[in-house]
Amino acid sequence: VFIPQFVRYTSSRFNGGFVIANTTNTATTCNISYNSDTDANETNVALAGNGVIIRYAPNVANLNNGYNASVTVTCGTPIFGMYNFSAAPGTGGLGDSDITNNAINQ
Repeated sequence: VFIPQFVRYTSSRFNGGFVIANTTNTATTCNISYNSDTDANETNVALAGNGVIIRYAPNVANLNNGYNASVTVTCGTPIFGMYNFSAAPGTGGLGDSDITNNAINQ
């Protein structure tokens, strides 16, 4: 799946996250490519049958602050993905400061 926008501390206040769900009961592994910060890439991430992988940008090792780019996730079984981002608590983001969307199947 392709996640068009994943953010970490953009404008000093927005962070994103994503969830990848295995739509089968077969365990597999996945590769996660942070397309503009390759030292954060993850390979052979375990994904249980009917399981999920969850990533929150501030918790992704080696992902640079200010990251505002796409992510590609490839797995050995069919998957579904969704992503979001919002203003971090206490940063003054008010109103419509949150989005959630489906990832794009490739």
